[in-house]
Amino acid sequence: MRRRLLLFPFLLGCSLLRQAGSSMFERPTLSFKEARLPHVDFRGAELDLVFLVTNPNSVGLDLTRASYDLEVEGHKVAAGTPKNGLKIPGGATTEVTFPANVQWNEIAPALEALFAMNQVHYKASGELGVGAVTLPLSHEGTFAAPKMPKIDVGSPQITSLMLTGARLALPLKIANLNAFPLPLGGILGTVDIAGSTEWRK
Repeated sequence: MRRRLLLFPFLLGCSLLRQAGSSMFERPTLSFKEARLPHVDFRGAELDLVFLVTNPNSVGLDLTRASYDLEVEGHKVAAGTPKNGLKIPGGATTEVTFPANVQWNEIAPALEALFAMNQVHYKASGELGVGAVTLPLSHEGTFAAPKMPKIDVGSPQITSLMLTGARLALPLKIANLNAFPLPLGGILGTVDIAGSTEWRK
């Protein structure tokens, strides 16, 4: 009987320690912050999905593992993961960025179909390992699809007139409807006067 009485306080103490330990640790949280487009052109885009990991505990935690899948318009695209060992300080919120490379020819049968879209839909899924805790990752959103530039042709203007011919200037107005700059390498076209091709460049 005496052994049982001595053992009971010991078991009670272990139970209290486990409860105290579990109450002291608070589970980190994961939330979506924003989608960034560091680079966009007519070939594709770099897409960074930024999440926030909040650590409410007084001690820092490590990002130990990460898995990540990204679908754009229903097609799985190449996606990277943040580096392991990222530190999340105690009582702080840290950005975790998931990069991806989107090629337009992988998500649209032709550029014309892509240009007809107003928004491109994406869906991210995966999980983060923060310390010994696994945080599920899930987010859906959209970003603006690239647009063809709008070209307006003005009235031709005679810049010089000679007995052998005349020089015409054809003003062009090019409006970029995208948030990214357009790489304009040159303009190719023809000018027909009375059924005869007079200019090509």
